[in-house]
Amino acid sequence: MSSISNSLIYLVFLTIMFPWVGFIPGLDNQPFFAVFFPLVLLFLWKKYRISKQSLILFFVNLLCLAIAIFIDVQSVTFKFTLTYIYLFVVILLLSTFLSDRSYIITLQHIGFIYFVYLIVGFIQLFVPDFLSFMVTRSAEDAMSFSATGRGVRSLTPEPATLGKLFNILTILYIFILSTQKGFVSSEFKKKSFFVLFFNIIFVLFVSRSAYALLISFLLFSAFTLLYYRFYFIINVFILIFAVPFVLSFSDAFSNVRVVKILELVYSNPELLLEQGAIKRLFNIPITLNNLGYFGPFGSLDSTDSFLSSIWTPLGGLNYIVASKNVGGYVEIILQLGVLSLPVMCFYLYRLYFLFKHPSMKLSFWLFFCVFLVTFQDGTPSLVLTWFVVIFISEKIRINRVSLG
Repeated sequence: MSSISNSLIYLVFLTIMFPWVGFIPGLDNQPFFAVFFPLVLLFLWKKYRISKQSLILFFVNLLCLAIAIFIDVQSVTFKFTLTYIYLFVVILLLSTFLSDRSYIITLQHIGFIYFVYLIVGFIQLFVPDFLSFMVTRSAEDAMSFSATGRGVRSLTPEPATLGKLFNILTILYIFILSTQKGFVSSEFKKKSFFVLFFNIIFVLFVSRSAYALLISFLLFSAFTLLYYRFYFIINVFILIFAVPFVLSFSDAFSNVRVVKILELVYSNPELLLEQGAIKRLFNIPITLNNLGYFGPFGSLDSTDSFLSSIWTPLGGLNYIVASKNVGGYVEIILQLGVLSLPVMCFYLYRLYFLFKHPSMKLSFWLFFCVFLVTFQDGTPSLVLTWFVVIFISEKIRINRVSLG
């Protein structure tokens, strides 16, 4: 019986780790976790408990969504409504799934997931349509990524998503490493340093997403600043001198998009404002600026559009205001306005627990990293990012209870 239950739980874990793998057309974010885990609950109902707080949050969120629809029903579509119901269901089910303290997620689990994405991506560098049928975006999309120098997508919708996935798994790996090796041990610091370093290499050569590369570099830089300040200084010098060195070979890598963007940094930085990666980088100020055009109850799924601009260090960034930009949990604030308060309070409550970690250095690093990969960009209803938020905060909360 225990072997069957463990196998079922591991399958649930895989639906979280491979959220883009599936066959339902038109959906990058496949709903198999929300479908499969309730079935497992029926079989293992003694193992899990749905807390009263989780149920209250779920129904309050539904009430807020209903109020938003009532206020401006013309700006709501069926897909929009279903997406937010799915988001609230995901939070409820993940809170329930992670209430089981007997199931331990190990370094081997995360390492295996990373390896699968990496090896599929590596093969796609040479065979672009390899396993392209595993995700709903077409094989032609996979071929176009390769042709334009954007890297590969592996088992995700696009190269930028693959790069973000690498960063998320790296954060999870280092957190679990801290619980197994001890967050003050030299072994933890050294292994984390090399894991972060090689993550940059894999993002650079497999994903080739400029934005994901920047985030991976920020994760590495933040860790070295907190734990290895000498290496942080070296890191800065490497960045200053290595980029011109790479650009000296730009002709050989002219088809690689990251290199093209690096060339713009030195030759014509103002043209960077025309790159999609820059719009992603400034997603938070863009999204919050958009909210001013739609009012306190948010944009919902409005089709209204306006011309606007925001200030950046590179100059004014002109863009078209819409009901969404490039995602992130900040998009929930844009679309629901003040009615996003319950779900955002839950998110902030979970982030608050990151500061309850016994190591202040690791607390700051975890908060910085988790905030970057959740609030900044990506699909707000993605089960994997909510898993990161709830899993890490819940582990810290449980450890504090057991210690106190």
